[in-house]
Amino acid sequence: NPVSKQLVDTRDGKKYWVSKLADGNCWMVQNLAYDITEERINSGAINPTNTDVTETWGKDSQYPPMATKTGALNFDGVSTTDFNQTYSWNVGEYVITNPDSTESCADITAGQTPAVCSYLASWNNNQDSHYLLGNYYQWNAATAGTGGPNVSTGTNHGNSATPWNAPGSICPKNWQLPESGMNNSILESSKNTFYRLFTQYGYTFPTVDVFGRMVGANDQEGFFVTQAPWYATRSGNMLVYKDLNKNLYSVNKVIYYWNKTAFTNHENSYAFHSNPLEIYPSDEHAERTTGKNVRCLAK
Repeated sequence: NPVSKQLVDTRDGKKYWVSKLADGNCWMVQNLAYDITEERINSGAINPTNTDVTETWGKDSQYPPMATKTGALNFDGVSTTDFNQTYSWNVGEYVITNPDSTESCADITAGQTPAVCSYLASWNNNQDSHYLLGNYYQWNAATAGTGGPNVSTGTNHGNSATPWNAPGSICPKNWQLPESGMNNSILESSKNTFYRLFTQYGYTFPTVDVFGRMVGANDQEGFFVTQAPWYATRSGNMLVYKDLNKNLYSVNKVIYYWNKTAFTNHENSYAFHSNPLEIYPSDEHAERTTGKNVRCLAK
């Protein structure tokens, strides 16, 4: 059985359950909920002393942080085609009331809060609940500006022949984002953090497509990810996507967690994606402008 403790994020005092799981890694088993505030941006408070970065991420950075949007859904200023943006959203402290249910909430649209969904409840500072929605981050926010798409070096940022890993993240110091383990659209399972984790708990993935997506998982396997010891949260996806309305969709049904791994264009990055029928440890169809959850693991 994994040993669980609570990590205190020194940046804001928030606490997260963490567990050493069967893959040997120590994971956050709650979603990150760190707010990027104007005060923290202006004071240079997001820096190597407390965050997974090598230099201060602030207003003078090449891809500076944008303040977390709080409360009702707000998409003011958010572009569907500006892949330099670093937005995040704190929609309030809500928890999934039945983690194994897959009855999807109706789309939560601009000006609304998750309170409109009957499958959610107020967190009420219940430290024992693993199922807090947490914050939603664009990929450039999840990588703390280190994944800026327009720096073309040929080996990492921007359009590249192979996927690459962003060197930093919004995780606390000594914690990091998972990695996808992709090389030229081929899954390198030895490097795929989520693949290694779930195979330790008896998962088998008989089919792997060219995007590294694991196909053929059944309902039972889909439900497992929401249960102990990982407690994944069906927080849905903050949709900021070309040609579609902006909203928070599929709350209580789908799970998304960012990887640190960028796809071979400046628009997409890899993400863990699970629904009741399938598990995709390396789904490359993740537009960087969308908002997804973050789970960190210890370095």
